[in-house]
Amino acid sequence: MMNASNTAIAGAAQVVMQPDAAEYCDAHALVDLVALRAQIASHHFMLAGPIEVELETDPDSDEQRPILNLSVCGDLDLVQEQYRAYVAEWVRRVSPDRSLLIGTFINMFC
Repeated sequence: MMNASNTAIAGAAQVVMQPDAAEYCDAHALVDLVALRAQIASHHFMLAGPIEVELETDPDSDEQRPILNLSVCGDLDLVQEQYRAYVAEWVRRVSPDRSLLIGTFINMFC
């Protein structure tokens, strides 16, 4: 079993990429897209830990995609405001055909 690896991404918090997610991103040319999403998340959220990148499999279709797992600080209203800004920047910077290739899961702490 392979261990998760820490990935340095300029302008982003620490990123921990699970081995299967790293392999998938390499094979599907998504490394730069994951890096961009991590940078945008680091800019908009008060992160409470590293950004974890995992591979998610849809149980209905068996399709896979990387998911950024964020642990954030803030009350619900603040996190919702940050999320809207995060999504708006993502949509502005990424073409529609690639914008759904990477998902985000948010855990609220603090």
